Amino acid sequence: MPELNELEVREFYSRWGSTVFTLSRLFLGEQEAAEEATQQGFMNYLGEVDRLEFESVPLRLLRKTLEAARGNSSAVRQAFPDTDEMEDMIKLLPQNERAVFILRSVLDLDFSEVTIVTGLSSEQVHRLWSESLLHVRDFWLKKTS
Repeated sequence: MPELNELEVREFYSRWGSTVFTLSRLFLGEQEAAEEATQQGFMNYLGEVDRLEFESVPLRLLRKTLEAARGNSSAVRQAFPDTDEMEDMIKLLPQNERAVFILRSVLDLDFSEVTIVTGLSSEQVHRLWSESLLHVRDFWLKKTS
């Protein structure tokens, strides 16, 4: 595998760093853990590719970052509390549901892209998307009542 050019790697990180960090931050809910997952995602991705994608966010990069974030995430989530912060609610969603919600709602990926990033089946992604929307709706109904 040819070695990547340092300038291109810097440009690549500059182009996609905030998108990847947003995924990590919303998924994990903690800045430090998100920074670690983002760095790990980039390192894992860069170790596997010989060419960098600048036109659209590489789905493999998002997948590597999500895998790193899952490794840093608590598998057990508690019930939804009444809270004013959407970010606090997102981090309470179950892990796969949270990933699908962030990828669809925040990063605006389509279902086939979410399937690639998460490694879940199309049916699972659609089900988790529906469940996440119901949880978000329930959250807002509780908040406004």
